[in-house]
Amino acid sequence: MSKSFTVKDCKNNISLNLKQKKTAQTMHAQDLKTKTTLEFMMSFIKKITMTAFALSFTMCLVPQANAAIITPIITPGTFIGGNGNAGESLASTRYRAFFTSAAQQENFLGIPSLGTAANRVGQDINWGNLTTETFFDFSFQYDKTNDMLISILGNNVLQYTDWSTKLAANTNKTKTASDLNAFQISIGDRSTTSSVRLKSLVLDGISLGDFTGSDTYLDWLVTGPDLNLTDGFILSGQLGLQGTTWPTNPETSVVNLTAGWDARGFSPAQVPAPGAFGLFALGLFGLFATRRFKS
Repeated sequence: MSKSFTVKDCKNNISLNLKQKKTAQTMHAQDLKTKTTLEFMMSFIKKITMTAFALSFTMCLVPQANAAIITPIITPGTFIGGNGNAGESLASTRYRAFFTSAAQQENFLGIPSLGTAANRVGQDINWGNLTTETFFDFSFQYDKTNDMLISILGNNVLQYTDWSTKLAANTNKTKTASDLNAFQISIGDRSTTSSVRLKSLVLDGISLGDFTGSDTYLDWLVTGPDLNLTDGFILSGQLGLQGTTWPTNPETSVVNLTAGWDARGFSPAQVPAPGAFGLFALGLFGLFATRRFKS
């Protein structure tokens, strides 16, 4: 009985050992598969983490050109360099001589002062009959790519080429194209028999509103923490004119639109886009997950 029991017991032990070995091999294979899967996931998360950090860092550094402008600061009664503040007018267009259809170069464009012929280009505009109020679509643009100022009124187009180069060479200016941070709107309506106004002004997609002259010369200064004129700008709107009798001096009733630098302005803001914060948070999560896995 004892010998028979021992043989049987050995067989059972062998069978049990084989089962345990097989089970151990299966579990080892599963562990290897699980570990491989986790390593793949951690590698993938690590790649996402590095990409998220890189993207968020880049988005924080790159200015979001004018995308964050909410409310521009419009200050009436002052101009670039006015009220004892340092400032320089750097680019301007002027509409003038509303009283006649004769060739008077009714539109100037260039580097202020536009009263100096060497600083500007000009074109003739036929204003027509202004007995009833007439509106003219206009735009004043700085095309940075082509280094050009552009003034458009109706079908009339005026261009001032190589603006930044000429500005840098102008001995009366110390600021350059990279210093643009303020805009000035000026209306001369110094007559009781005529009216000049600007309607529906928009600067780079941001509404500035309406501006009306009042028998005098009025200025408005436009600034803002996110006003980025250095990348180029487009100011558009409508010029409204009405009058039965206009002053014979072409500069008495006039509109000046000017871009420049003012000490009250702001440097172009580098505000991170909202998505940058989300990417940064994703990067932190990925970094935390990889550290937990290693530990």
